Amino acid sequence: MVGRSLPDSTLALGFATLLLTTTYLMDLRQRLKQRTEKGELVEPKELVEPELASAKEVSAAEKKAPLPSIAGIGLLAGGLSGLFGVGGGVVMVPLQMLFLGESIKAAVRTSLGAIVAIAISGLAQHTWNGNVLWIPGLCLGLGGIIGAQAGTRLLPRLPDRTVNFLFKFLLFALAAYMIVRGIQGWR
Repeated sequence: MVGRSLPDSTLALGFATLLLTTTYLMDLRQRLKQRTEKGELVEPKELVEPELASAKEVSAAEKKAPLPSIAGIGLLAGGLSGLFGVGGGVVMVPLQMLFLGESIKAAVRTSLGAIVAIAISGLAQHTWNGNVLWIPGLCLGLGGIIGAQAGTRLLPRLPDRTVNFLFKFLLFALAAYMIVRGIQGWR
């Protein structure tokens, strides 16, 4: 509902801001971790990064993660998903890393499960409002299904550092594109 009332240029610049905020939050997690390793501050237990070998392995951080915090991350991700049309992972991955202490790989795996529910909810509301372009959407979805299969096979083979770099690079590239689109829309 909010997205329908905003001009495209405002949405484009808002989305760019979201992407840049996401990279900042990911970097904040890294800076806190580095400062802790140098002894500059004591890291709270919820910021200790778990070592997850597989999705079946449950870390101490995951066992102790308060459900209201998890639900709050989901609420924010859902709202931004509906506003900007993102799956929610752009929001959930850095917030899970920062507030729940998950590694990027664990955060990606967890957010993928949540994205299904968020996407269905967003699709229902946008369908109700008559905003869905079905043929392009289904073509994008088919490409996404194929790409997701490749990505899920590749993720376990990549070091966390590489995944972080690729994720941030993608976010910066998309943010730059959206800034240009937003500025062009204001002219």
